[in-house]
Amino acid sequence: MSVPSDWWHLAVAIAVGLLVGLERERSGHESVGARTFGIAGLIGGVSAAISPVAAGAAILTAGILAAVARFRDQSNATGNTTEIALVAVVGLGALSWTSPALAVGAAVAMLTLLWAKKPIHHLAEDLITDSDERDALIFFVAAFIILPLAPDVDLGPFGALNPHRIWTIVVLLTATGWLGYVASRILGPRRGLAITGLAGGFVSASATTAAMAHRARNHDVENDALAAAILASLSSLVLLSSICWFVSPSVFTALIPSSIVGGIALIAVAAAALFQHSRLSGVLHPVPRGVNRAHRSGPQLTDATSVAVPAETPVPAEPTERTQPAKPEHAAIPEQEPVSPRPFDIKPVFLLAAVLTLALLLGRWGAAAFGTTGLTAVSALIGLADSHAAALAAAQLEAAGSVSTTAALFAIAAALAANMIVKIVLAFVAGGMRIGARFTTLMCVPVVAFTTTLYLTTR
Repeated sequence: MSVPSDWWHLAVAIAVGLLVGLERERSGHESVGARTFGIAGLIGGVSAAISPVAAGAAILTAGILAAVARFRDQSNATGNTTEIALVAVVGLGALSWTSPALAVGAAVAMLTLLWAKKPIHHLAEDLITDSDERDALIFFVAAFIILPLAPDVDLGPFGALNPHRIWTIVVLLTATGWLGYVASRILGPRRGLAITGLAGGFVSASATTAAMAHRARNHDVENDALAAAILASLSSLVLLSSICWFVSPSVFTALIPSSIVGGIALIAVAAAALFQHSRLSGVLHPVPRGVNRAHRSGPQLTDATSVAVPAETPVPAEPTERTQPAKPEHAAIPEQEPVSPRPFDIKPVFLLAAVLTLALLLGRWGAAAFGTTGLTAVSALIGLADSHAAALAAAQLEAAGSVSTTAALFAIAAALAANMIVKIVLAFVAGGMRIGARFTTLMCVPVVAFTTTLYLTTR
């Protein structure tokens, strides 16, 4: 290395220490401030310049000193974060000698964790339940133990089954569902049913549609709940496109125009439901002057917890969120009930794997026995249970050269159509005739937009 480069690496080591030290000092940890952290970073950089052994010795020494200081100061009830951060700064200082960019990135990540103390504690103490912890453990087992051990070979009839690929899709879908679940838990229904529905759609658009249709029975949140059900379909469309991109880039490329047009239509219809409350409600269900909304058709609410969640939307067994006083104007939106089903429950995970396996077998059999017509019919049948599984089967058949891209696209469209029928039926069952009819009417625009664009692009 040149001399300027050496000085630059040491400057990065000092800067990393100063940044972490300033955050600790501003957080009230005056005993160990910015200067101490800056020196710790410099020690790490200099020791790494001497030799890797010296760097290891510096980190070990810093750990011992931090442990001794913590042991001698038993009155300090603020935790071990500052001591651990000091040891980490020594390590980052050593890392800056060989990889300054990586050291800076790691320092930013550590600063983010230090800054997010209150949100993290709120998440751990008020939002995460024992069921969530168990489900997260299941996911880590599925992603980091089962997935590496799954053989990456084509097995079964027609060579349609690849255990590694099937389980990869399961992991990706459950991970995406986890993001939606966490978002719905953090934001809560009071922050907006639309956002909660968008997040829940990554877990199960059908279950979210049923839950939102049931909530739409309450006229105070009717339009918000319908918009949330529509946005759940948007999430499902995004997830389906992601699956196609992972399995067959050519199918994904051909699906882009219709997905974009359909997505824009879904957003537009959801926005219309959100921002035209009085006009849309007055046209579809006028209320005579002087009649209280509480006496209109639909279930009557007696308190903030009287809204039931359908069977498709399980509630955590042991919620730990602190009970808040109910506010009359928000009585229809229970704060403690997540809309999204739990994505890491063990039964849905294995059920998803079984559905994916069945979809691949039936899709390959239908294509081999009846050609494009058979694949389309099988995809529609599978789409009644899961449109993503049907899309995976069609995209994988196209990637293997068994069917054309156009045939795969028509099979995906058939699966989406069948799944839309399921959502409409759920909307009628959970929300009643009026809510089901409104949901069907609103969804006509995105369905026509998607279908028309797909037809024009595949001619």
